[in-house]
Amino acid sequence: MTPLRRKLKAVMESGISDFRMIRPGDRIAVAVSGGQDSLALLNLLSDGFGFVTSDYSLLAVHVDMGFSQEEPSNGRVLEGHFRSMRVDYRIEKTAIADEVFSGRLRKNPCFVCSLLRRKRLYEIADREGCNKIATGHHRDDIIDTLLLNILYGRKIGTLYPVQPIFRNRLTLIRPFVYIEEARIKRFAGESGLPLLPRLCPQDGSSRRATVKDLLRSLQRKEKHADLRGNVFKSLYHVELKSFQALTQGQDFT
Repeated sequence: MTPLRRKLKAVMESGISDFRMIRPGDRIAVAVSGGQDSLALLNLLSDGFGFVTSDYSLLAVHVDMGFSQEEPSNGRVLEGHFRSMRVDYRIEKTAIADEVFSGRLRKNPCFVCSLLRRKRLYEIADREGCNKIATGHHRDDIIDTLLLNILYGRKIGTLYPVQPIFRNRLTLIRPFVYIEEARIKRFAGESGLPLLPRLCPQDGSSRRATVKDLLRSLQRKEKHADLRGNVFKSLYHVELKSFQALTQGQDFT
């Protein structure tokens, strides 16, 4: 076990323990998009956690979105990878891309795409007898989602580490809750995980990408401030009295 793998496993174990993500006997569907985050998650979950539990089973699930003619070849690469890991898997072909980029949905394709992909993932996990779904969302995703909701959604909220879904038949878990994206990318490269092309035509031009660019720009100007770390830590220091006073129309400045 490399030092990086050992470190990531320890941090994951803290998150899994803190939020009681995994229990003995769980059957976990791991959502594998083909990106490095989800492939790293599958890899790191594959050998259990000594201080939490190793008594669980995995099902790798890949939803083929139908973005281009290249996607079937991505599926074949993933299938070969799953087989080499000796992990149970399901690869489901869909026509979600056609539906998302139809004329009537072009105004907000990312939201609709995410909604349809999640719905299909939940259906597969339920059909296959899973009680948990693990996704590769990491600490940076939590930070970006918080800012997205504030700037565009007019609300304060972010991704949950643990979230009951599908009428409480399933539980969504995010074992990378404490891990930064850069570490995961480094681990994926170190481990030789497949590097698949990004096929979504919106990649790099979404609102999430805009928020990432904004934070990068601010960080370049504030070299001695850990801006991402500060945003994440703010979730632990919510001043409820300020919100209560504001909603009651009081001046709390």
